[in-house]
Amino acid sequence: MPVDGIELGPGPLGELGLDPVASPVSWTAFAQSLVNRRSEKLKVVLLDPTFVVGLGGLYADEILYDAGLRPDREVSTVSTMEIRRLYRSLVEILHEATKHHGTSTDEHPFTDLHGKAGSFQDELQVWGRDGEPCRRCRGTVTKVRSGGKVTHWCPSCQV
Repeated sequence: MPVDGIELGPGPLGELGLDPVASPVSWTAFAQSLVNRRSEKLKVVLLDPTFVVGLGGLYADEILYDAGLRPDREVSTVSTMEIRRLYRSLVEILHEATKHHGTSTDEHPFTDLHGKAGSFQDELQVWGRDGEPCRRCRGTVTKVRSGGKVTHWCPSCQV
C-alpha cells in the first residue's frame, strides 16, 4: 500500500492501515476496509493497526460513542449510514485530538514535540467517566473489562 507516494514492501510498515490524520481517506475506502472484516467486533477492528494506524482504547471508545455504536457490535450488522457515522466520528475525533495536542491523563501524561501538554482529556465523553451520567442521554457511562482491555461506553445511547 503506498504511503505518502512511497510503496512499502513486506515488513511491519507495509502492514499498516489507514491514517486519516496524515492523509485524507475517502469514506468509501474506509467502508471497503471495514466491510472486509465483517465477522469482527467494531472496537477490535479500530484497535488493529492494520485497519487504522495508532488508535488506542481511549480514542476507539470516544469514536464509537460519538458514532452511537456499541463496541461489541459485529461489523456485519452495521448499516451504510452507521459506517458513514463511524467514518465521520473517526476523522473528527482524531483531528480534534490533534488540535488539542493529544490527551494527557494521570496514568499517561502526554506532551507534543514542542513540549505542550495535551488537553483533549477535557473533551472526553465516556473514557474515564464510568458511573457518571452520559452527556447525551443522562444514562450511566459503564466500564467493562474484557480480554485484558477496558471499554468505556453508554449502554443507553450506543446501539
